[in-house]
Amino acid sequence: RLVEAQPVGAALGLGQVEVRSRAGEPLLFAQGRYALSQEHPAALQAAAAQRPSLALPDMPAPVPGRTMDARGIYAAVNKSVWMIAAADRLTDSDVNLGSAVAVSRTHMLTNCHVIQGKLIILGKQEKRYLRLARVAGDDGSDRCILSVTDGSRLQPVPGARAAKDIEIGERVFTLGNPQGLEATIAEGIVSGRRQVDRLAYLQTTAPISQGSSGGGLFDARGNLIGITTSSVTTGQNLNLAIAVSEFWN
Repeated sequence: RLVEAQPVGAALGLGQVEVRSRAGEPLLFAQGRYALSQEHPAALQAAAAQRPSLALPDMPAPVPGRTMDARGIYAAVNKSVWMIAAADRLTDSDVNLGSAVAVSRTHMLTNCHVIQGKLIILGKQEKRYLRLARVAGDDGSDRCILSVTDGSRLQPVPGARAAKDIEIGERVFTLGNPQGLEATIAEGIVSGRRQVDRLAYLQTTAPISQGSSGGGLFDARGNLIGITTSSVTTGQNLNLAIAVSEFWN
């Protein structure tokens, strides 16, 4: 996976994005996990690793009804998907840029590698900004939960569906912030279901890119079904999302 490095101010605007691996690895979006950078003081590493655990509110119930096209999906869910910038200082030049999805009035889901080892987590949606904190997560499976810390209220997704209910061939949509391009929607299908280390993933042809990590994979009714996580760059249209129900397991 990649992180996108740039000053926080540029990350939260739409300035030029410099994409690089924090570990100096080849630019492969799908491979590798990032350890805390070597220049991190040990005290900051310890502080970043110690977060209070917090159970999520109940998983949203699925939304029934008619299916929608991309315009309808965007209108239904775009206020639930946020751009995330994570850094150690507001003036830091090493910033992780990604996405997150609101599943309650106070909580978002994202990938841990988006915020790995960072002390400041900011959310952006158009001209709105939030301060966030990691309140629970499992780095090994890349599932993290964020909570609003400044009293703001979120607009959660309309509904969510468990992995066991998803059928291969379903039409789906990704919504995230690829390359820092805020609120980008794309369409595809569920092309497979995979198990990796006992974790359920949905394979999709819907495009994702660097910065999409932590974004939403939605069905044609606006239900959140996955958190977009990685892409196999040696193939075509081979994108993976952690099934959203795994965040409640």
